[in-house]
Amino acid sequence: MSYAYKSRLVRFIAYLIDFIGEILFFWIKKNPVIEKGAIKKVLVVKLDHLGDSFLITPLFKYLIKNFPDVKIDILCSDLAKPIFENNPYIAKIITFNYFRTSRGNGKKAGLKESLQLIKDLRKERYDLFIDARGELFVSLLGFLTGARYRVGFEREEIGGFLHTNSLTYNPEQHEIEKNKIILKAFNITSNEWHPKIYINEDEKLRINDLLNENFSKPIAVIHISAGLPYKMWPIENFAEIITAVSKEYNYEFALLGGNNDRVLVQKLFEVIKTTDGVVDLVGNFTIRESYYFLSKVKLFIGNDSVLGHFAGSLGIPTIILMNGLINKNRWYPLGRNVNVLTGYDMNHNCLFDDCNYPCPHMEAIKMEEVIGLVREML
Repeated sequence: MSYAYKSRLVRFIAYLIDFIGEILFFWIKKNPVIEKGAIKKVLVVKLDHLGDSFLITPLFKYLIKNFPDVKIDILCSDLAKPIFENNPYIAKIITFNYFRTSRGNGKKAGLKESLQLIKDLRKERYDLFIDARGELFVSLLGFLTGARYRVGFEREEIGGFLHTNSLTYNPEQHEIEKNKIILKAFNITSNEWHPKIYINEDEKLRINDLLNENFSKPIAVIHISAGLPYKMWPIENFAEIITAVSKEYNYEFALLGGNNDRVLVQKLFEVIKTTDGVVDLVGNFTIRESYYFLSKVKLFIGNDSVLGHFAGSLGIPTIILMNGLINKNRWYPLGRNVNVLTGYDMNHNCLFDDCNYPCPHMEAIKMEEVIGLVREML
């Protein structure tokens, strides 16, 4: 497979660096048989966004099932930590805000924090290090921890020459297939893949009380935000969808999102024809509480985001609105009741992360398509 870098020049430089690295680190034994009895402590590294972190959660269950006496830790960002909390298969959560993938609150780690992380991980004496993303910094981190086995993806990014056991995958397949390939390195078969967050009783109690106080009808969740502007469908369209669905179905609507979405909610209320039956819950929940709340609703309509992954995995009717430039086959939410609508504008040269809202690709998704799917699913 080729590198994930978009630029041909960057891919060539990456190939050259890896070629030189393979020569300099020729003494690293490649693809040794992983001795099950030699593994006592494992570190899985997933310095990634919320949705990607959620999709990897079944990995730990499979590892523990096959290595019952092994202690498994996770290294993730502060933002993704709630995804892994209370997971009975994870011994310890270590956080690090890597500058390339860190979003939201929390100071991005610099050189001082990076050196401290290396020092702390070396003390743990991990036997097995798993880079679940494919990342130069993580490849180097694994090498510096001194772990006997270092498993990671070859030519996802620079640094594969530092692995002991290299993996390859097809980027046209869903992201969970990449996670399953990690398990194949240990001869573990994973026929099912059900991402899950483990909710505690206090979280359940709070959400159940809120449901009883605010809703008396079936609930449809509307999620108007996304991690980046180029993933967001126009607010005016969401307003019209709420109006149209409320006319045909006896539903109440819940708006979910983070504190950063307050401006978007205000704009929605400025253009919507009526706010009757629309409950603003933006900023009211933790990411974990949002997951449990979604388990109680009957419909989800929203942009490509972690909440869409939650809804799909919980089996509720889910409609995801996705920029046509995103690899739908790799990133669509899992679930038997998921439908994904993509938009593409031939005249728009998208800048991705730097694209202005609303991106013409998202504007290309027609309301008639969304309403038609709602009728099919309900």
